[in-house]
Amino acid sequence: MAKIRKTELKKFLSQLSKEELETEIMNLFEKYSQIQEHYTQDLGSDEDRNRLLNDYREKMRKLFGSFRKLPVISQMRKVIAEYKKISIFPYELAKLMFYRIELSLELYEEMGFLPSAFHNSTITAYEDLCELIKNNLLFAQFEREMDILICNKGRKTNYLGPDLVEVYNRYWNKPFPKKIKYHISYLNNII
Repeated sequence: MAKIRKTELKKFLSQLSKEELETEIMNLFEKYSQIQEHYTQDLGSDEDRNRLLNDYREKMRKLFGSFRKLPVISQMRKVIAEYKKISIFPYELAKLMFYRIELSLELYEEMGFLPSAFHNSTITAYEDLCELIKNNLLFAQFEREMDILICNKGRKTNYLGPDLVEVYNRYWNKPFPKKIKYHISYLNNII
C-alpha cells in the first residue's frame, strides 16, 4: 500500500467539521504514545517535560546496564531518535545527547577500553551534539558542559579527550582553552 501524501491528507482534513477533527486528534492521541509524549512536551509544564526527559535518560541508562557489557549502538541511536521526534526544544534534546556521551565516558572508565566502533560512535554522537548546538545557537548555554565533558569530569582517564578537542575546534573555529589542552596531554602521557 502506498503512503498517503500531505496534499491528500489536507484535502481529507478540510472536509471534516471541527468536531470530527477533534475526534480524529483524540483517537490519534489515545492510540499512539508518541503523540501523547509530543503533546506533553508541547503543552505540559516544565516539570512534565523534565519528567519525560528523565524517562528517556533512564531508557539510555538501562542500555548501559551495569557497565559490564557494551550497549548496542543502534539502540542508543534509537532512544535519541525517538526523543527527537517528540522534542519541542532543542535544548532538551541536547541534554539527552550529552547524557549519552557522559555514559560512554563512564563505560570507558569502568572497562578501561572500548572497541573502535563504539569509540567512533561516541565521537559521532559528539559531532551530532555540536551540530545541534551550533544550528540552534546554544553554545553559550552549553559551553561549560562541553568543557567539563572534554576535560575529564573528574575521571582518572579520558580516552576520548583528544578526539573531542578536535571536533570542538572544528565546530567552534577556536582552539580549546590551553589549560585544558595541557590537562589532556598530561592524561595522554599517563595512559
